[in-house]
Amino acid sequence: MKLLLIALSGLVLAGCLEIAASADVQPNGAVQAEVEIAISAQLVAIQGALAKDRGQQGDMLQNCGTVDPKEEAPKYYRIVKASRGVRGDMMTCTGVLMIDDPVTAAAAFDPKYSDKEDGMVLESFSVTRLSATAYRLAAVIAEKPSTKTSDPTGDAMLAAMTANRFVSVTIRSKRIENTTGEMSPDGTSVTWKLPLLMLVKPPSGYRQEIKADVTYEESVVDRAKRFLGLQ
Repeated sequence: MKLLLIALSGLVLAGCLEIAASADVQPNGAVQAEVEIAISAQLVAIQGALAKDRGQQGDMLQNCGTVDPKEEAPKYYRIVKASRGVRGDMMTCTGVLMIDDPVTAAAAFDPKYSDKEDGMVLESFSVTRLSATAYRLAAVIAEKPSTKTSDPTGDAMLAAMTANRFVSVTIRSKRIENTTGEMSPDGTSVTWKLPLLMLVKPPSGYRQEIKADVTYEESVVDRAKRFLGLQ
């Protein structure tokens, strides 16, 4: 979230940014997570040209794909790869992580926000075990009061430039229940869409709850009981 906020502060005004995160829960409970940041190719080219004029090399995505999995991964996470690509008229940077034990990784997660940070912060985050084959995800993203003086004109411009732009977060598993997100018709995935504006300029008191019960493996008996409405 901290990295996203830093990126957003410099890019959101261009209105050319998309962010999507997804998590695929494996049959053994491990999670493969993917985060894609997509930026307008035109914006990347302009920024690269400006950097060249200042005697600098590369562009805003120049370090994508150069991470060292052994040095950069947080504890309990494994970086599988980071790669730069193209999607339509957007330049992308995609990172793939493996989380072998989501419960332990979530318990160790500590974003350490500074007092000077404002905007949206991850107020709480947990993954708890419901059974041998199910987790409960619970998180709250909330507005952190700003100490900066409000700029009505700038706020209006920011709202216009980020209209209809979202950060999407998707979880896919064997079965999803009791969620605050938008479920797929077959109940195997859930998606939350957070307005991009909310991450950099949330209204006072704004809170977004992310919650889901995630089952990653089912026995034949469990499937039969669910089909018959016995669980």
